[in-house]
Amino acid sequence: MDGSIDTQEHLEQVALDRIGPSPTNPRKRFDPTKLQELADSIAAKGLISPVVLPPLSGTRFELVVGERRYRASKLAGLNTILALVRTLTDREVCELQLEENGQREDVHPLEEADAYQHLQRQGAALEELAARTGKSTSYVRQRLQYCALGTEGRAAFLDGKLTPATALLIARIPGPKLQADAVKELTRPDYQGEVMGARQAGDHIRGRYMLQLAAAPARGEHASAPHALDVRATTGSPNVACLVLTDGNGTRCYPRMKARTDEAWRMEVRQYVAGAMQLEVARLYSQKGVCLWDSRDGGQA
Repeated sequence: MDGSIDTQEHLEQVALDRIGPSPTNPRKRFDPTKLQELADSIAAKGLISPVVLPPLSGTRFELVVGERRYRASKLAGLNTILALVRTLTDREVCELQLEENGQREDVHPLEEADAYQHLQRQGAALEELAARTGKSTSYVRQRLQYCALGTEGRAAFLDGKLTPATALLIARIPGPKLQADAVKELTRPDYQGEVMGARQAGDHIRGRYMLQLAAAPARGEHASAPHALDVRATTGSPNVACLVLTDGNGTRCYPRMKARTDEAWRMEVRQYVAGAMQLEVARLYSQKGVCLWDSRDGGQA
């Protein structure tokens, strides 16, 4: 035997040290108490359901399904684990992980969102994701919005410091810095050692980071613009690279393409905003990523 992996689908005992994590596995949290309970069960009765391992190069395997069983087996002191070795495409990996994730009772909204996004990147349409999981398209669309959370927002949400509703509002704030600021404000204890409640946090985000379109201020070099929308869509600055708009349906980015005329660009934005009716945040960015205009203060950021 040369130690190479048999790529035909089969069951075998695989050494735990030959197994590596899957980069697309959305599950990030494992309850230590429940993990120990499973380890005790495996030590006493063995593993009933095998993990699923696609072969990698050499003698390594990718852990696609069954990371909880894998971790528990290590806790139980086992050296090998029963595995179904099966060659899979990247899309099949994401499909299996989405199905396993959907069977959990303690699935976190962010982990669910990551599972949807991984499969979406493999070409799955929104309608397909909804049909595969038995959810509505609006449910899947809302879950996907959590993927816009930055590092601070993701960590706070997974740690239970943000409610699903508050995390969704933060996800709709464009830009990692503004999101990080919002997370810091919402999780900072007051003089009594308490943080904002869900309703207070929602009011804070809406009041500080969002605004009605008609109420958006216009000052500085754009003060003469007849309407806030004209400020965002008709600026003559040659440095403008894109316009970012956020409303209740999520965030849209409008690149300032050289092939487009100012009027075409202006009309596209008007049509979008006309359908949304409410704008939460609008920002103009330069080609170097510098914010040139922020609708929250009407001036340069």
